[in-house]
Amino acid sequence: MNRNTTIALVTGGNRGLGRATVLALAGQGTDVILTYRSNDEEAAAVVEAVAALGRTAVALRLDTTEFGAFPAFAASVREALRVTWDRETFDFLVNNAGSSVSTPVGRTTVEAFDLLGNVH
Repeated sequence: MNRNTTIALVTGGNRGLGRATVLALAGQGTDVILTYRSNDEEAAAVVEAVAALGRTAVALRLDTTEFGAFPAFAASVREALRVTWDRETFDFLVNNAGSSVSTPVGRTTVEAFDLLGNVH
């Protein structure tokens, strides 16, 4: 791979705005590491769509509420960079991972609030 390739890390890149961002970046010539929380089929479809645009993508699982998983995730990013691009760094981060909870005003539970805080 070309060491001059621009590489983005996009969290939550398997659907919605994250997927659109990944595809827009790939369409402009950027390779992507994208994260997904639970749907590996969606993530694989995005990787295939990026390849169809002539770029390279790697999908890695990341649940941002699993704080203890961050060291292993960082190691998987380093490994993907080394194996796929023969590099140690990526160029920019699009921190898109997110969640929402629909509750009536004044009825948000502590658990729902904690989930939102932990994800974002």
